[in-house]
Amino acid sequence: MKHIPSPNFNERAQKSFIQYIVLHYTAMEPAQKAVERLCDPQHEVSAHYVIDYDGQITQLVDEDKRAWHAGESSWKGQDDLNSRSIGIELVSMGSKPFPQPQIESLQKLIKEIMQKHNLKSPCLLGHSDIAPLRKEDPGVFFPWKKLANQGFDAFPSPNKQDYAISSEADVTTLLRKVGYACTDDEESKRMTLMAFQRRYCAEKVDGGADEETRARLHALVRML
Repeated sequence: MKHIPSPNFNERAQKSFIQYIVLHYTAMEPAQKAVERLCDPQHEVSAHYVIDYDGQITQLVDEDKRAWHAGESSWKGQDDLNSRSIGIELVSMGSKPFPQPQIESLQKLIKEIMQKHNLKSPCLLGHSDIAPLRKEDPGVFFPWKKLANQGFDAFPSPNKQDYAISSEADVTTLLRKVGYACTDDEESKRMTLMAFQRRYCAEKVDGGADEETRARLHALVRML
C-alpha cells in the first residue's frame, strides 16, 4: 500500500462512528490524475483509499479522519455520511467491468476495514445509494453480487411470495425501508429506483417499477 497524504480532511463529527464503507469510481484516469485531484485543496474532495486497475492501493486519509467523498447524502435518515463512513475510490470511467486484480484488492481492503471497525454485513454503500439524484457510481458494472457471495453484502433472491405481494403502489415505502432517501415526487422515485436497479437489477436500469424490480425490493427488505 502506498501513502500519499491528502490535505482534504477534517475531524469526524462528535459522537459519530464508522458504520459504512462507501464505494465510488473516479470518473477519471489514470490513477495519478485521480490522486492529484483528491489531494488538491482547491477541489475540496478526497477519499480514504484509491485502488488502481492493477490492484495497487493508495491511502490518502487516515481512517480516523473525515474524508470528503460523500458530499450531500443520506442513508436510513442519517446525513453527513462522511463522518459515518470510509470512502474508497476505484479507478474507472464506469464504462466497462472492473478488472479482477482491482476487485480482489478491494475485497481484501473491505475485509480489513470490517474487522478493524467491527462492521457487520451489509455495510457497503454505493455513492449512488446515498446520493441517487446526482450520482451513478460505482455504476452498473460493479460486481455487487460477487461481493455478496463473499459475505460482504446482501443480494436479493426473490421467492414466489415476493413476486405475489409486490405492487407498484408501495415502491416508495420499500425504498425507504431499504435506506434510500426517496420522496413522493415522481422524479425522485424514478432516480432512486435507477440507483437501486444499478445495484440489484443491472440488466434493466430505467427507473421503472416493473415486477422484477418490485420483487427484488421486497426480497431485500425481507433480508435486512
